[in-house]
Amino acid sequence: EQVEATLHDLLPSARIARLARDTGTKPGKVQATVNAWRAGDEKALDRLIFDSYREDPAFKPFFDSIIFQRNRRMGRRLKVLLEAEQHAGETVFVVLGVAHLVGDRSIGRRFAAEGYHVHRVTRAELRPPPGAEESIAVHP
Repeated sequence: EQVEATLHDLLPSARIARLARDTGTKPGKVQATVNAWRAGDEKALDRLIFDSYREDPAFKPFFDSIIFQRNRRMGRRLKVLLEAEQHAGETVFVVLGVAHLVGDRSIGRRFAAEGYHVHRVTRAELRPPPGAEESIAVHP
């Protein structure tokens, strides 16, 4: 999904520098995020992703545009796909960026609140059972 505002429209330059430092270039931050994801630790992910939003009001426009408004738009589009006749009765696998999957305003929480079964797929579930052939399924 394309974002219509630029980063400079959403944050002052000093905040952009802090955001870049805090969301990936800080040693250990990326690994901590990966570790929290692998462990299924949503509270840690929430802290890692959203602490700057909570700590500094200047980040509000950035998170509102990049995460929360996109969650609503992507959620609406995803709902159209899920409710499409060609997917009736099917399980649908969806991949989203981690920031759209954690927190009270996440896409998953919104769908769960509407009665959908939302499930985090673990590494073990992605591996084929012993002796089974690996395959790739492509749906038009």
